[in-house]
Amino acid sequence: MKKLSLVFLVLFGVSKLFAQMTWEDISKAKEKSDKEITDEKKKTKAKTWVNRGEVYLEMAQVNTRGLYAGMTQTGFTGAEVLVGKPSKKETKEDGSEVWVYERVNLIFRDGLLDSWDETQPMDAKALDKSYEAFFEAFKLEEKLKTKKTVGEKMIILRSLFVQRGITHYGKKEYNEALHYLEGSVEINQVPTVKTDITYDEKQIVYYCGVVSELAKNYEKAKKYYQKAINNGTEGGKSYIYLSNVQKATGDSATALQTLKTGFEKYPSDQNVLIELINFYLVKNEMNLALDYLNKAIERDRSNPQYYFAQGTLYDRMSTDKTLKATDAQKEEYKNKAISAYEQAIKLDDKMFNAYYNLGALYYNNAAKVIEMAQNIPPKETAKYDAEMAKAEGEFKKSLPYMEKASQLNDKDMSTLQTLETVYKKLKMYDKAKIVKAKIEELQTAPQNTDPMKKN
Repeated sequence: MKKLSLVFLVLFGVSKLFAQMTWEDISKAKEKSDKEITDEKKKTKAKTWVNRGEVYLEMAQVNTRGLYAGMTQTGFTGAEVLVGKPSKKETKEDGSEVWVYERVNLIFRDGLLDSWDETQPMDAKALDKSYEAFFEAFKLEEKLKTKKTVGEKMIILRSLFVQRGITHYGKKEYNEALHYLEGSVEINQVPTVKTDITYDEKQIVYYCGVVSELAKNYEKAKKYYQKAINNGTEGGKSYIYLSNVQKATGDSATALQTLKTGFEKYPSDQNVLIELINFYLVKNEMNLALDYLNKAIERDRSNPQYYFAQGTLYDRMSTDKTLKATDAQKEEYKNKAISAYEQAIKLDDKMFNAYYNLGALYYNNAAKVIEMAQNIPPKETAKYDAEMAKAEGEFKKSLPYMEKASQLNDKDMSTLQTLETVYKKLKMYDKAKIVKAKIEELQTAPQNTDPMKKN
């Protein structure tokens, strides 16, 4: 899943606080505002709606004012000083600690505030109503947008919209998350004070694309990813995500062009290249995939991943029946695959996949020779022996690469099983016995049932 929360928390931090109103103060102010908006004269005044926007802004903060992710539990700036002692504390299975209050629960991880859940809001739609009231005021008096006091309140409202978007995102409520993130972009069009540097609209626009895609609102996702591309946000990643959305809506031609454009714009972005290559591989257009990979290698001959990918492509081309390659062409592809794998290893001598693939290539060569030898008439013993000697030679070529792969990853079952077979074929029975014992040990070892615990 594409993550938002940590980025946002770094970007926005804590909003500037205004004089705090109590629950009772806000209730009285709300009653007064309700009367004013039904008054034929007052409801046409911008000030009436500004006041109403302020009331709902206070409602939205009354239970959570001053809270911020990363806040400590105790200390001068801790939650206990700000909110008071909780009525109870609960420890959850995931290790988090929940402090329960009358109207809000605070969730801590490792002693720091992670998030909060407002269990009894004054009005669950307070933020939306504040937004609506302020923008009604702007309709009545456009110049209000340039007032410093209004700009300060827009900073708070905007920040609360972002925080609410994060909360819904964390709950996988993507439509609601999009609503608030889009709202923050709309609010940001109102001028704020010069010292307001915490909000990065370009980053929020990008995340509007992310959340739109998760909500399967692909038209909005396209719009926001395109804006992110125009803004230069997230480099090649925006091109990849836009292409994915275009593919999801059945527009493969445009998706391909998006990746091509992204590759030209960010030729060193390996992820764009991989997406472009995979696009052609899915369509079984390996020569086109190879063309782009060769371009990447020309631009950066020090990247072992490029050579590994090149080796994988040539390896696949040597066995792909749809290419209708001649035997000579297949052999050429194999030799090119070997050279590419060897170059990858030369640049990165700990690349497990390159060792394994190269060992597997020689192993498969040997298996194919043995298969063909089985069709030789029994009387032609000399020819049969020659072919079996040839197969043994291929197994010997495979051996050092499989051994190295096993050293780099001694728990990979495919490597161990292949290595055991190679040892047997080369009559290295003592080593085959050791590998077999290792395989049996791994097969009988208790499985990790805790998804959060890594081996």
